[in-house]
Amino acid sequence: MADYTHEYSNFPSAVMDKKTYRNVTNSDAVLIEKIKEYQKDKDYISAAKLINANPSIKQCMPDCADFNALNEEIRNAEIYAKTIKQSVFYMEDQPSTPNNSDVWIGGM
Repeated sequence: MADYTHEYSNFPSAVMDKKTYRNVTNSDAVLIEKIKEYQKDKDYISAAKLINANPSIKQCMPDCADFNALNEEIRNAEIYAKTIKQSVFYMEDQPSTPNNSDVWIGGM
C-alpha cells in the first residue's frame, strides 16, 4: 500500500489550507494577456519578470504549486479511504478482531 506524502500536504494530521483567489479586474486582464503572449512566444523569463513586477496578479492565478498541493491532498485522501475502512458484522458472536470503527450487530 502506498504511503502518505507530505511535500504539500499534512493530511490526515491536518486539514489543508484554504486558499482564496480574487476576481480578475480590467487592469489584471491586460497583465494576464501580456503574460500569455510571453508564454506563447516561449519567453518565460519576461513572463516571470512581469509577474514579479506585479505580485498582486498572483492572487488571481493558481500556479503549479497549487495544483501539486491539490493533487497530493487528493492522493492522501485516497490512501486514507482505502486503509481506514469500516466493516459491519451481522453475527451472534462478536468478531474476533474488530477495529475501532467496525460495527457489530448481534442476533436476537
